[in-house]
Amino acid sequence: DEHTPGDYIFKPCDEKRLRNRLERLFDRRTFMIDVLKAINAGDHEKTIRECNKLLLISTSGRWVMDVLRKKGEAQLATGDSAGAMTTYLQAIGIRDDVPWAMMGIARANHALGEIEAATEAAKKIIAQYPTYVAAYELLARIGTDTGDDEMAYEMLNSSADILPSARRFRAASSASRSARSKSAARTSWTLKQVSSTSDEVMP
Repeated sequence: DEHTPGDYIFKPCDEKRLRNRLERLFDRRTFMIDVLKAINAGDHEKTIRECNKLLLISTSGRWVMDVLRKKGEAQLATGDSAGAMTTYLQAIGIRDDVPWAMMGIARANHALGEIEAATEAAKKIIAQYPTYVAAYELLARIGTDTGDDEMAYEMLNSSADILPSARRFRAASSASRSARSKSAARTSWTLKQVSSTSDEVMP
């Protein structure tokens, strides 16, 4: 996220630019204070209500995309996948190149059981934003859910390369073991079938 501390630590930034960024963050917090309080309280339903209040005030203002993002996240958290889809499509209608909105659509599709659509959406994100880890992790989850352990391992390994963490390395290692186990089982089954066929044709 562009507002993490690392953004200021690692990116060159003169005093005027830093002041402008901080003022922008302060303005955003002031505008979204009730939404942020609801999020901090873990109250997803209230988060959605507060977002709706702000969206009634403006549908094209400076902070609308931030409000839509928080609303979509809260809707997914409450299981309202169809509502989240509507929210993320609204965001895409404003800006069609925002990765978090594209990711929201992929997650909503996945939650709705639209696996093919979720897969295609996640792959599209990776094609446009190769370091967007969430897309790799969604594809890994889809791979695990559908029994495609090789895809799960490949995606988890890629996510660990992009953003290393102990959790990601453990997940990739586990997926690798599962993929190898299934591969060995398939090889064993194939060899048995070949052996059985050979026995049948022998005089």
